[in-house]
Amino acid sequence: MARVQATVIGKPYRHAKVGDTVELSARDADLLQRLGRVSVAGGTYARRDMTAQAPATLVILDDQRVDLTKLEKVELRELAKSLGVKVHHAAGEDKLRQAIVEAQKAAG
Repeated sequence: MARVQATVIGKPYRHAKVGDTVELSARDADLLQRLGRVSVAGGTYARRDMTAQAPATLVILDDQRVDLTKLEKVELRELAKSLGVKVHHAAGEDKLRQAIVEAQKAAG
């Protein structure tokens, strides 16, 4: 009987924890994959490989496109201040970028 390598993605399977690779019979691997408990290499996707789409980081200022990922925290804070966006003094770069993008969308 053929053996298959599978990665546990759902609830723990027997002694294996989530993320562990286990060796199963092809029949068991197919059944557990349909139940969403394991991911077989070459089969369907594993949940851990799915990633969210990156948020928009390009804004238009004075008819120029500005990539917010290339700006540092100080520059982002100055840009937010010039746009009239109020953010917490300890806000990180991601929060600043998000606030700037939302302000641009609201401005139209």
